[in-house]
Amino acid sequence: MITTNFFLFLHIFVLQVFSQKIISTSYGRLEGKRINGNQYMFKNVPYAKPPIGNLRFSLSVFTDPWPDVRNAREYSPACMSNASVETKTNHLPMSEDCLYINFFTSEKCLISKNCTTLLYYHGGGINSGSAIQFNDTFILERYVQNDIIFVIPAYRMGIFGLLYFGDDSVVPHNLGIRDCKLALEFIHQEISNFGGNQDDINLLGHSAGGHISMVFGFSRLIDPDRRLIKRITVISPPPTYDMPELLIKNCYDFARRVGCYTPNTTSDQEMIKCLRAKDARELILVQREMEADLLYMWNFLPGEPFMKLGQSIADFKENAVPREMMIGSTINENGYDRRIKENPSIAGNFMDWENPYEVAHRFNFIHDSAPSGTIHESFTQGIFVSVATYATAQLNSGGKVFLFQSNQQPSSHVSDMQYFVGTHREDYHTPDMDIMDTFYSKMIVNFTKYGEPSPGKKFGDTSSPTEDLQIQLLERLM
Repeated sequence: MITTNFFLFLHIFVLQVFSQKIISTSYGRLEGKRINGNQYMFKNVPYAKPPIGNLRFSLSVFTDPWPDVRNAREYSPACMSNASVETKTNHLPMSEDCLYINFFTSEKCLISKNCTTLLYYHGGGINSGSAIQFNDTFILERYVQNDIIFVIPAYRMGIFGLLYFGDDSVVPHNLGIRDCKLALEFIHQEISNFGGNQDDINLLGHSAGGHISMVFGFSRLIDPDRRLIKRITVISPPPTYDMPELLIKNCYDFARRVGCYTPNTTSDQEMIKCLRAKDARELILVQREMEADLLYMWNFLPGEPFMKLGQSIADFKENAVPREMMIGSTINENGYDRRIKENPSIAGNFMDWENPYEVAHRFNFIHDSAPSGTIHESFTQGIFVSVATYATAQLNSGGKVFLFQSNQQPSSHVSDMQYFVGTHREDYHTPDMDIMDTFYSKMIVNFTKYGEPSPGKKFGDTSSPTEDLQIQLLERLM
């Protein structure tokens, strides 16, 4: 006799089976999660070996194959980051074992294996944020529903991704940014298994992630033949590079505070061995301690993997790979408030000043002497100038550029994130925000798929009310 419990068990079993999806990759099989009947999420897909033990402070290398079906239904922990600012992101589980990628795709893409891919590098100043903080439902509705595979890789941040002592044989520079390059190569290699066309991979980034997307798209070291990257969308990029001598000084100071370095006594090899033996959370606490002294680690160096270390930024921009790019910012970014500056604050260093320290001190004097509310702080000015100069450089290289600005109020550095990744929702809501909400992510979708924010349209053509609204808004933003 078949009992009610048996039917209940069978019903639950069927539901579980139909909520799963198993695919094969070059490294092993993955079990993802089915959403809305025809959409899938494959989370915590490893692209590199865990950067722990002797691999801490080393270049990331491709992951080893896994023998069984890997559970890719839930997120991995976020990469270690500075949690000195109280936000929801910083309450996420964190681990050094974090070099994973999250894929959002659909049945249609898995069958065709020809969908466009949008690779999103998250922001946070190479110091905070994560690849697991975003709104799954938003991504599925705005991108996957429009036949775009959305991909978010994690990368090392803060002391784990920026440590550098001036010698690549001790610790290679830009570890976190090199993670981003390895992730791009892994995605290019494996994207067909998730339903994507490997010749149609596009980059999207906000803030520091926008800076990464921008320099990767410009770089002749990463993709001179336009084999890896098709188009780039760059939002609010602050291309403030760290000064090598300041980063090196701060890193030795960090090692001293941790108890791994005594000047003129400890060798570099002894120092690194000691640093690799320390608890990860202890290192983060010391990083916070340094920030209290205005000593920050949140910018990468102008160097590998996207340019030669020591190459001028002007030369890098002048020799950009021509590409289609959409780039812009909000109208206010960080507003007019004065900020306590790192000492010294290297304002405009991405413009290759011959005497950056003198320029920084002069800038700070003029900035701090200005009447309150009459001049934007340096972070905001840096974004405005970088958007303009990189857009011009890409045009001069023969590329095609769409320049935009979001004027929606309230305006801040993160105020438009709700429109393209569904985070940082506004404290209050106004009707015009609904207009932006329908327009912003669609603009990115159109550009990613077709190379035009509003494909097939000319300004003033009103044959489609929805697309005409997009065009009017784009005209206003431009």
